[in-house]
Amino acid sequence: MKGLAPHRRFVALSSLLLSVAACSAAPRQSPADAAVEGSGSGGATDAGGSADGANEAASDANTNDSVEDISAPIDAQADGATSVEASADAGGSDAAAEETTPPGPHGPWVEIGQGERGFEGVDESGEVTCIFGPQGSYHVWAAIRLHNIPPLAIRVDTFADIGGTQVGVGSATPLNSEWTINPDGTADIFGQFLYLDFGINFPALSDLPVTLRATVRSDSLDSVSATATGRFLCIQ
Repeated sequence: MKGLAPHRRFVALSSLLLSVAACSAAPRQSPADAAVEGSGSGGATDAGGSADGANEAASDANTNDSVEDISAPIDAQADGATSVEASADAGGSDAAAEETTPPGPHGPWVEIGQGERGFEGVDESGEVTCIFGPQGSYHVWAAIRLHNIPPLAIRVDTFADIGGTQVGVGSATPLNSEWTINPDGTADIFGQFLYLDFGINFPALSDLPVTLRATVRSDSLDSVSATATGRFLCIQ
């Protein structure tokens, strides 16, 4: 029995020494490592949150890009339409200005009217008179007024349109002496036959719009034209 006591003390001491050795062999965790481990799950959560935030930002960016991609052509079309409208307005203004601008003070131009014994102007509120002549045909007494054109060997061609259809024509080269020189320097010729077509009941066309057209030219003058519209009146 006495021999067992030392043995037990030896076993107890050995166990104690083994426990101490085991504790000494276990790795110690530094504060930095603990902090890393402690942030492990939280860090993953934060990383996941950051990834979600990045995805949301990318989604918002893509949405904004898509909106911009769609709106850009619309804006371009709107700008193009505005430009086209502005161009159209500018073109219309230029055309209107060109139509309403009177000829230059020294440029050649002509007027067409009517009248057997003098020049009578024609406008939309006036009448263009049709005459039934002794030779069994209808005609209009056409008259021409020259502006800044010397009445020398002038050829005159006249036409009448009713409803957009040509119904009459006349041609003449009046003598220089047949022109009447007015105080303002213009020159008139009147009493010119503008013959209307055979086979048309012209009295039945009374009150319709009629357009008179004229072209004058000479060897020294390019063609100059004029039109005038009035209300057709045929006397039989």
